[in-house]
Amino acid sequence: MAISTTAARRPEWKPVKRRSLLLYGTCQATHLAQILQAVPWVARRFQVCGVEDFADPVTGEYSVPPPEILETCECIYYQARPEGAPPDYLQRWIEQGKAHSFPILSCHPLWPAHIELHRLLMRSVDAAEAQRARRLVAEPGLPWGRFPYGDRVLLDLAAGEEDPYQVIERYLCLDLAERFDLDRLVERWRYEIQAADHGCDVPMAEVQWREWKSARHYWTINHPSNQLAGQILRKLLARSIGGVPETEIQATLPAHEFDHCITPIHPSVARHLGIQWYSPYSLHKWPGGPYGIRQWALEHVRYTRGLLASRAFETAPSL
Repeated sequence: MAISTTAARRPEWKPVKRRSLLLYGTCQATHLAQILQAVPWVARRFQVCGVEDFADPVTGEYSVPPPEILETCECIYYQARPEGAPPDYLQRWIEQGKAHSFPILSCHPLWPAHIELHRLLMRSVDAAEAQRARRLVAEPGLPWGRFPYGDRVLLDLAAGEEDPYQVIERYLCLDLAERFDLDRLVERWRYEIQAADHGCDVPMAEVQWREWKSARHYWTINHPSNQLAGQILRKLLARSIGGVPETEIQATLPAHEFDHCITPIHPSVARHLGIQWYSPYSLHKWPGGPYGIRQWALEHVRYTRGLLASRAFETAPSL
């Protein structure tokens, strides 16, 4: 029998690219992406990419997905904005029924005096001035600044030369229900979350309204807790790839909370609204913290006064 001396040719091996999942929207979408990246069942099967729909606070540039993500994309989870359509590069998946939308989440009534510090300090509503203000408050590792979430009432009290400790005591003794129509704010918020659900594949207004006083849904005005984020994620997965073990989701969520900044809730707000999970003794994660509410307010006053004293915002309106 003749024996061939020609070596058997092996078929050329080509790596099989993992499919990808793309999440597009606010920082809430990229938070969901980080959770999915940590779920073993998902990570073995998909590349997960989160893209924010707003400009970088320092460079002013917008992010776009890498080409390889779009080439291998299985489905898209995106946040629906009532004021604008998703970018063109998402339209193919939307038309094919492979894009699933969820609402942008926010809860104003818990923080009626909320203010973004760069907006308070900028000289005008001009977009270029807003970008300049964002760059001025940015720090290494803190692109949105040390106090991205502030309190306008506290800063109004701090506008004079009064000792900061006295400012804090005055602030904590206020009844914000007298300054803000909290009941009206709650009514408006309920309307807003219902409106945000319109056209979304994953509605969230009903669960928010049912649970918001008994379960902590937000760490700050637009950073939802995983009490909400986990429900969104489960609904999105059920509509699309399915099969993710619930045990893995439950094991992943506690280690990936969106709680790196926790804005204190004024005690008068919690009291008026009947927030069952509120505690005046809570510590709040924050750059340089954690802080109790008094220390947080003190740091806020000191930081903002120091920023104004640096003359970086010398033409900005005084507090």
